[in-house]
Amino acid sequence: MTNPPQWIPSEFTSFHYDRVFLKPIAQWTFNSLYITIISTFLTIVLGATAGYAFARLQFFGSTFLFWVVLSSFMMPFEVFLIPLYRMMGALDLVGTRWSIILPSIASPFAVYLFRQFFLGIPRDLEDAAAVDGAGLWRRFIYVILPLSVPACTSVGILAFAENFNQYLWPLLMSSSDTVKTLPVGIAQFAPSTTMGSTEITDYYGMGAAAATLLAIPSMIVFLILQRFFISNTMTSGMKL
Repeated sequence: MTNPPQWIPSEFTSFHYDRVFLKPIAQWTFNSLYITIISTFLTIVLGATAGYAFARLQFFGSTFLFWVVLSSFMMPFEVFLIPLYRMMGALDLVGTRWSIILPSIASPFAVYLFRQFFLGIPRDLEDAAAVDGAGLWRRFIYVILPLSVPACTSVGILAFAENFNQYLWPLLMSSSDTVKTLPVGIAQFAPSTTMGSTEITDYYGMGAAAATLLAIPSMIVFLILQRFFISNTMTSGMKL
């Protein structure tokens, strides 16, 4: 905002962070983490079970149903806003955390990625377990899932980043600070055209500080799990 531009600030200060923390940042962060962790876990569970069904089970219309799942990639989320809002209203969930969690757990990408990963696992492993008396669920839990850690990690990282940074749907569902997520909360730090030059400068600083806080959790998750993410990309990425 300075003229001429000053790339290295002459003074380092926490002023803007102090201003940001006057808002209920802790509550917003808790809401975001609560919603994101549950959504990510349920996305992995649902994606793994559906992907396994498409990869291994032979049932009527399986190929057609899988293409229906893939076709949902072409539908922007905005198309579902009104039906989802009416559905949450019918379930009396509007204004709750679960109204944000439930629509995000059915991920076509997670189903697709798990299916492709499971197709690369030799059937002989499951056949050997079946000979020993293992049923379908035991083969899935004790044979397939332990081999699917890279796929679970990849889906987990992507789902965590997507759910944590959601804005539009949480904006519609959060009516108070007790439900409001961090991306929705920090949006109030965006400057507007009605502000004076000094106020705009302050809001740019607070907006940058808030955006930094928003980026930290996703960065931490990726740094912790990047080894599994890169491993999956190298071993199974060419099969997708």
